[in-house]
Amino acid sequence: MKTLPDAKKWKLIVQQNLNESDTAEEKEIDSHTFWVTELQKQNTISATDLRKLRVVLSAHNDSWLEPFVADKGLEALIEVNATQENDDLQLECLRCLKIFYKQ
Repeated sequence: MKTLPDAKKWKLIVQQNLNESDTAEEKEIDSHTFWVTELQKQNTISATDLRKLRVVLSAHNDSWLEPFVADKGLEALIEVNATQENDDLQLECLRCLKIFYKQ
């Protein structure tokens, strides 16, 4: 474990936490369709929700991100960022968007 890069360690931790969850809601959070739907409901999204999305985005590879983008998730995220006046929400949106640049 000491020789693994930090990004890989973080991914293992996130996957372990997702695997330990037993509720349907927690497993649904790992679904790209869940997040696209949540982002499209712009008025109800919170900074906490966006933090959870950021963790999910950083834990997945292109095979998860591609359907997210295809289902207009990236467009919805950009729209949320553009329409928010709350600094915390904008910051979390930008942190989510930053993940796409790292991929």
